[in-house]
Amino acid sequence: MATRVLAALNAGDHLLIEAGTGTGKSLAYLLPAALWSLANHRRVVVATNTIALQEQLLDKDIPLLRAALAAAGKPAPRAALLKGRANYLCLRRLVAWYRGRRLTPIELRVLAKVLVWLQHTRTGDVSELFLPVPAERLIWTRLCSDSATCAEERCGAGITHHDQEITDGASVDFFFRARRRAEQAHILVVNHALLLADIAAQSRLLPPYSHVIIDEAHHLEEAATEQFSYRVDWSLATTVLQRLQPQGDLVQALAFYLRRQDDDTGQRCLRQTGIVAQATQEMLTAFAQALLAFSLSHDSVRQDSGYPQRLGLDSRLRTQPAWSELEIRWDNTGRQLRQLVHKLEALNTHLTQHGWPFHEPYATLVQELAGASTYLAELLTWLDKIVFLPAAPAHSEVVTWLDINENLTEATLVAAPLYVNETLETALVHHKRAAIFTGATLRTGSGFSFIRDRLGLWDVNASTVESPFDYRTSTLLYLPSDLPEPNHAQYQHAVEQAIIKAAVAGDGATLALFTSYAQLRATAESIRAPLDRLGITVLQHGMGSRRRLLREYRAAGRAVLLGTRSFWEGIDLPGDELRCLLIVRLPFAVPSDPLVAARSAELENPFRDYTLPDAILRFRQGFGRLIRRATDRGVVILLDSRLWRKQYGQAFLESLPECTTRHAPLANLDVEIERWLRRSGPSEPIPSTLYVRE
Repeated sequence: MATRVLAALNAGDHLLIEAGTGTGKSLAYLLPAALWSLANHRRVVVATNTIALQEQLLDKDIPLLRAALAAAGKPAPRAALLKGRANYLCLRRLVAWYRGRRLTPIELRVLAKVLVWLQHTRTGDVSELFLPVPAERLIWTRLCSDSATCAEERCGAGITHHDQEITDGASVDFFFRARRRAEQAHILVVNHALLLADIAAQSRLLPPYSHVIIDEAHHLEEAATEQFSYRVDWSLATTVLQRLQPQGDLVQALAFYLRRQDDDTGQRCLRQTGIVAQATQEMLTAFAQALLAFSLSHDSVRQDSGYPQRLGLDSRLRTQPAWSELEIRWDNTGRQLRQLVHKLEALNTHLTQHGWPFHEPYATLVQELAGASTYLAELLTWLDKIVFLPAAPAHSEVVTWLDINENLTEATLVAAPLYVNETLETALVHHKRAAIFTGATLRTGSGFSFIRDRLGLWDVNASTVESPFDYRTSTLLYLPSDLPEPNHAQYQHAVEQAIIKAAVAGDGATLALFTSYAQLRATAESIRAPLDRLGITVLQHGMGSRRRLLREYRAAGRAVLLGTRSFWEGIDLPGDELRCLLIVRLPFAVPSDPLVAARSAELENPFRDYTLPDAILRFRQGFGRLIRRATDRGVVILLDSRLWRKQYGQAFLESLPECTTRHAPLANLDVEIERWLRRSGPSEPIPSTLYVRE
């Protein structure tokens, strides 16, 4: 794999390469990337989807790479991590936020956290802070680096001596320090979101680069769809509007300086803007509440779900009388918001053209006002586009829906692109000299046609590096022959019995992967008492963060972990930490999901061309949770009988590596697990070279 990656970097080629678990994929692209960058004095960008992989690269793989190169007498490459600027604290904005104003209790709590954290942080990265409450995270938007008001000459020059004492003398702006490190790095690590944001911003966010390696490439379409979508944030809109009202902090600060300037025209314009902002917030809040009421009135929205739901704004829904009423309500609200935008533009023009002083803190106030105007203008444009989208357009490139939160207290409007493949092809294939797309699961069946189509990689060379693991001797694949079909009344009971049997036979060390929160909760409630009596702890998704649940799972010793979608990948439980893996149902996308429905409608055979290959990729990811090292050994139990009863089920089974397979009654499961785990020691890796398949 390293040879293929180096050849692509040298030749300016594009490569799609699947690397099975155990190939050492990260080092296989980091080593050639480092050597190429050192020789050519040009950076290579490495983009991952998950924080876990970023941490692995920076904390484990890159130090190992440096040590190997040092042992060979080679210079060490510089590596850096860069995140979106909203992740970094701006000391100037922090001081401006708390100085000279009375803070609320929640603001005081955030300030206390930040000031304590400042004594220790070297990065200023919000991921080091614990801000679990949405209101705290909203406050962070007032403290973080911001493209509208932050510049290196303004934020990097330090702050006053008094404020330096409060902030423990920190004076270097965290974002610009991270940016400088990124500019000096041979290997620059970013996440998919920042890579895609840079594409959307026409290459203004990242230092220039022409060579890129994208790991976890099977996530790229989803990440691109999210990045290129627009989501109305009611909380943020409310915060912006509150700052513009007569008692808002931005208006109050501007009024103070306008009085000092004896600017009567500016004061009058500011007062009018504040009055309009207050009326706008009231109307926008009423519109948001009307959207929520409209959402909850639909039969497809469950009142007791306990998890977020989506309501597609399709032609059927948009022709309902209730939607017409929402359009009328938005028409009135939109006119009010448009009036506010015009007022803000006029005020900005006055401040910038009539002698307003351009030094601190005046300049920041003017820029914050301009930022609010830009934000509200964009909000207006998108709300017009989403609400007034034709009910039956000839061909729409945009998919719209309502996101309803788990508490049924907010309905958020969302607009997403129907496809992202052409955008990705243009940005990453046509405009980059070399792009390598890699991951452990990129094929569906024996080919790359699905991932090529989703990512626009039609003309990219592709190959597969097979896993060195001997799955036939390490993995037992158990298919319960008498398992009811998923829609059968006895199916849930069978799932519960299978998990209990696996947990007991495996002495804990069991992970069960679900596709439904509701089924997961029902299962947890049913199996918790019998397993508790046996000293086996049951942990379930939703009772804490993924990191916390994994920490508790490892600490418990004998435990069962029930997880949904985010647990299907990115989890590393080697050796005796995981002996039994249960896949409860095939991970088909929800057909009623607005994006899935819209993309399926474009295809002649949506099940064959979209639904099935998408599910196979997710299925392979789930299967990959079990064997993480060459010495691992365990059992995968498949609890969806469609795998052997439906014709399409064979496609899932053929996508897996060759395992030892048992097709036997569920009653035999615990005996078979115990027998398999007692067998002589685990398998060793294949000693010959890895097979590379074109």
